[in-house]
Amino acid sequence: MKLHFETPRLVVYDAVEEEIPKIIEMEEAIENRNFVFQGSYEDHLSETRSDNTLLLSIKKKNSGEMIGFCLSVIDNKNKSFEFRRIVINPKGLGYGKEFILGLLKYSFIDLNMNRFWLDVFEDNTVGISLYTSLGLVHEGTLRQSYKDEKGYRNQLIFSMLRDEFFAKHM
Repeated sequence: MKLHFETPRLVVYDAVEEEIPKIIEMEEAIENRNFVFQGSYEDHLSETRSDNTLLLSIKKKNSGEMIGFCLSVIDNKNKSFEFRRIVINPKGLGYGKEFILGLLKYSFIDLNMNRFWLDVFEDNTVGISLYTSLGLVHEGTLRQSYKDEKGYRNQLIFSMLRDEFFAKHM
């Protein structure tokens, strides 16, 4: 289990197979399922074994309790870091912001990425507020790009470039 980075309250490791049931439980929780895609056990197992995918386990530093996970994809050729999925529980305590700031530092400093990007459903106002507070830029909208039981949904694209990160956070 590789440690990727630490923040003041969190430690972030590669997720291991034994954590997959907890990851699935978090994805399917009523407060999360409308905002994140749900992967199967096999999907997540494959992610733990992929060279360009990071399935990360987010744990409290003081107790080791798993409070979240993150899924990202690294494109080394284009120096691009795709932030695909995050779930944090408990909510409202600043863990998400702390984690994402750590992830930004990790992607730009440790991995030497040039671009960090994500998509977010337009009704995820908490996520959008968080991303903009960290300095991510709204690049555009993927209109009606996803269909679920509610109908078609739009996804907003946000990104930050390496130079923007260093200007804002370093």
